Amino acid sequence: MSVKRRIDAIGRLCLPVEYRKQLGMGEECSVEIDIQNDSYLIIRPTNDDMTTKIKLRIKKFEKQLLRGSLSERERIQIQYALKVLKDLL
Repeated sequence: MSVKRRIDAIGRLCLPVEYRKQLGMGEECSVEIDIQNDSYLIIRPTNDDMTTKIKLRIKKFEKQLLRGSLSERERIQIQYALKVLKDLL
């Protein structure tokens, strides 16, 4: 997926919500920014934000459980994943 964005007068760049979700980036997420080969800008969440990624994944799984449209096997798998993720916090 590719999008064009403008940098504002004070140098801010807005990342699309789809990108932030895919990378597990929450509000006020810290990022590392690198320039590669003088032409590529690389933006990635820092390791400090692993907690944010885990919390976002937990929310996603909890929403799936609340919907109630899961098979018994899917429900058990998600409950196990939730336990593992919560143990990481």
